[in-house]
Amino acid sequence: MVSIPSFPSPPATGAESGDTPTSGVVIPPEPYIPPPPQFFRPGSIINGPGPIGPNCVYIPPPPKISPPSVPLCSGFLRPQGRPSTENPGGPWYSQLYPTQQPGPIIPPPSPTLQTGGGRVGAGWGHHDVLHGGIPNYPQPLPRPALARPVYRILVGKMFDSYERTLVPNQSITVDKEFGVILDVRSSTGPPYSQPGTIPGSEKVEIIDLKRLTVVPGFVDAHVHLFLHPYSETSWVDQLTKESLAERVARATVHARRTLLAGFTTVRDLGTEGAFDADLGLRKAMAGKDPIVHGPRYYCASRAIVSTGSYGPKSSVNPSSEGIEGVTGAEVADGVDECVRAVRRQVGAGADWIKIYGDYRIRSRMSDVSPLSSASDLLVFTDKEVKAMVETAHALGVKVAVHAQGWEAIEQAMRCYADTIEHGTQMGYSHAHLYSRAPYCEPESLRREQIWVPTLAVFHTTLSDASSQRWTEVKQSFEKALDSGDDRIACGGDTGTFAHGKNALELVLMRQLGAKWNQVLAWATLGGWKCVRDVKWDNIRVEGEHEENPLRVFDKLGYLAQEREVPFGAIRKGWAADLVGIEGDIEGDPAAFEKAVTEGVKFVMKGGRLYKTDGKPVVEAFV
Repeated sequence: MVSIPSFPSPPATGAESGDTPTSGVVIPPEPYIPPPPQFFRPGSIINGPGPIGPNCVYIPPPPKISPPSVPLCSGFLRPQGRPSTENPGGPWYSQLYPTQQPGPIIPPPSPTLQTGGGRVGAGWGHHDVLHGGIPNYPQPLPRPALARPVYRILVGKMFDSYERTLVPNQSITVDKEFGVILDVRSSTGPPYSQPGTIPGSEKVEIIDLKRLTVVPGFVDAHVHLFLHPYSETSWVDQLTKESLAERVARATVHARRTLLAGFTTVRDLGTEGAFDADLGLRKAMAGKDPIVHGPRYYCASRAIVSTGSYGPKSSVNPSSEGIEGVTGAEVADGVDECVRAVRRQVGAGADWIKIYGDYRIRSRMSDVSPLSSASDLLVFTDKEVKAMVETAHALGVKVAVHAQGWEAIEQAMRCYADTIEHGTQMGYSHAHLYSRAPYCEPESLRREQIWVPTLAVFHTTLSDASSQRWTEVKQSFEKALDSGDDRIACGGDTGTFAHGKNALELVLMRQLGAKWNQVLAWATLGGWKCVRDVKWDNIRVEGEHEENPLRVFDKLGYLAQEREVPFGAIRKGWAADLVGIEGDIEGDPAAFEKAVTEGVKFVMKGGRLYKTDGKPVVEAFV
C-alpha cells in the first residue's frame, strides 16, 4: 500500500452498489497547473488527497478479487499496457494524472459504463481508464481547421480512363499545395466542401474548361531526351560530335516541349552515349520548384548489350567497342557480367533496366550483304536474359526489352520481361497469345506484360512510307489488334523524331484501326500501368486511391508526386495531371489527329499550371 496524507472522504457514492457514477468532477476556482504524475504498481491503494483533493483511487491487483468500496479521486489513469483475456488482472502500469485542485463538486456527464471485474465510483476525469470498469465520456471533436487552397476545375467533358468513356459536366477539385485530386463530381450539383474545416474559410480558384475535353496527362513510355531527330543529325554524329554538356542542354529543352504537348510523364529508355546523365536530369526535374521543368521522369540510364552488337563502331578499329570511349550502351557478356551490370545500374538509381533482345549485329556486312546486315539477331542467350530479369525483379526494378523479331519477342516473353519495345513481328508471333509462353517466374511473381509498339519511329525513319518494312509494321499492329491484345502503352521512341510531337504515336494507332477511346486509355492509364514501380503491381488501385488523399504528403511533402501517387486517371487521390483538349476527340482519325496535335490548350502536372488558353504559363518556367 502506498499512503498519502489522509483527508476527509466525500459523501458515499454509487461505488458501493456498482451504480453508474453521477458526480465527482472537480472544477478549480482558478487556473491550476497540476504536479507531475505519480506512478503506482498494480494492486496499490492510494489513500488521501495529496495534491489532488480528498478522493482516492483503488487499482485492482491480479488475480481477480472483489475490490473494497473506496471512493475515487479527481484524476485519471492511463494504462501503459492492456490486460488480456488470459490475464485479466494485468500486467500493466498506470499513471495517476491529477486533474484539478480541491474545489466545488458538480455532476459530470453520465458516462457509459463498460463493466468487467471491478467497480467504478465518482470522480472520474475525461480519460479515466481502469480495468474492471471503463467510463466512456464523449470525446471532444477535433478543432476545425482552415480550408486548404484549391482549384475547382469545371470541365465540359472528362475522359474516364477506366471506363473509357466521356463523362459530361464534371467538377474536379485539386489541392494547390500538393497537386492531388481531392474530389470529382458533377458540376450541376453542390460543390465539394472540405470536411472538418471552418465554414467560409474556403480559398477556391475557379478554372473554366467547359469548352474543352479534359483527359489525364499523357504518358510517353518510350523516349530518348538526349537525342534529337536523325533528320537533323545522325545517331553516330550525336554520340561522337556533340559534347555531353550540349546534349544535356538539349535534353532540358526537350523536356519542356514534351510537357507543353500534354505529356506529363515519360520513360527514357537509354541516354545513348550520355552515360548516367539522365539520373542528374531526373533530380533537376523533381520536386515542387524544380531546376528544369518537364514531365515526371522515369529513366533507364544505359541499355545493356553484348560485345560487338551495338555502336558506335570505329572505322579505323572495327573490333573496338565505341569511339573515343563513347558507347551507346553498357556491354556485358555471360551470366555473371549481366547480373553485375544490372546491379550496378540499380545501385546508381535507375528506375528501369533496358536490355537489347536483338539487333543488327552484322551491320558491318552492309558492303557485301545488305540482307545479312539488316537482320535482327539475338543479342543474349536465354540464361543471360533470365538472369538479368530475375536480378532486376529481386531488386524491385522492371525490365524493358528491345525486341523486333519474333525470336527476341518470344525470348522476352519466356523470361518474363515487363515490356516489349517495338515488337515489329508481334502480330506474326505466337507471343501475343500470352497463355502459350512458358514463363520463367513462378505464377505468384508474374506481372502483366505490356507491348509498346513505337509505330512513330518506323513511320519517321523509314525512307519510304510505302516500304516493305513499314507495311510489315502496320500489318503486325493490325493483326495484334484483331487478336484482342489490349495490354498496350503508347511510346513513339521519341527523340528519333522531334520532341513535342509525341502525339504522333497516338495518331498512327488511330489511323491503323484502334478506337479513339482505346488509344486514349493506352496513353493515360495504360502508360501508368507500364512505367509504374514494381510495388504498384501488387496493389489493386481502382477508383478512389485514398480515403485521405493528403496522407502520404504529410511525410514526404510535394516530392510524393514523383513515385508515391498514381497517375493516368482522374479520380480522388490521384495526381492532378490534366490536359484540356479542343476539338472532336471522338471523331474520325483526321479529327482525332487535329485534336491531340493542335488542340492541347491546357496542361496541369501535379497541380501546377503550365499551359492555359493554348499558351505557356510564363510564371511556371521562372
